[in-house]
Amino acid sequence: MKIERVRIGRLTLKITTSSPEISITIPINQLIPAEQKWVDLTQYNISDNGRIISWPTYPDIEPINLDLLTGNTDNQTLLTPITYIAIKAVRGLHPYHQALDKAGHLPTPLKPPDFDKEAMLAWLEINPVIIQQQASKVLCVANTRAYIAAINLLPPDTNIPVRWYTGRNDKHLKILVAADRLMNPLIHYETGKLIQRQFQLLEHLERSKYPKVISTNPPITPITFAKQIGVDPRTLRPKEKQGPQSGSPDE
Repeated sequence: MKIERVRIGRLTLKITTSSPEISITIPINQLIPAEQKWVDLTQYNISDNGRIISWPTYPDIEPINLDLLTGNTDNQTLLTPITYIAIKAVRGLHPYHQALDKAGHLPTPLKPPDFDKEAMLAWLEINPVIIQQQASKVLCVANTRAYIAAINLLPPDTNIPVRWYTGRNDKHLKILVAADRLMNPLIHYETGKLIQRQFQLLEHLERSKYPKVISTNPPITPITFAKQIGVDPRTLRPKEKQGPQSGSPDE
């Protein structure tokens, strides 16, 4: 894998590799030190082995090492470390997922609430979308729920955390798809009381002055929360207040 092209825009730097062809987008503000207001990033240098971009004129800018971006693709996972790509660059689900959907195996998750953008991006950091280059298209191959949430809740130009799958359309990819569609929901399975518990957790976060998670004016109520996730408001109820205790443990 070598660097084929480098494109520098106002907000992002895009690297395209060859063998395999992968596009990697890096926000400009992650490259330039805070104290440097402006630099000419077009004055870059690509190493002889085609794997490192550096800026000799600006020694304060850390070189970009393709090995660190893509990881060791000889390992079993065939997944790169996290990088970023605009949501609109991902053109849908891999055909393996589409085949499962046509067979009637598409789960019907709850409608996601109107998550705050910052909270949504934080969640994607720990649940990056897994993507693959398919000819001229980039497709989602795993963590499909994160991808669907991202395209529904974030602007198309938003750069989201992703990991590239660098393998082929083989048995290993089918295992990833099966794990995503079958094991992921089962491992995260919760009883019917999940919604009630999550509402109570949301109330606690708001009382504790955590950063806003759901984009709604506080205090959130059972009715507004139920409407956001598309369930019957009767499913939820405010947490019962503890009344005064009669007696004491010493009595």
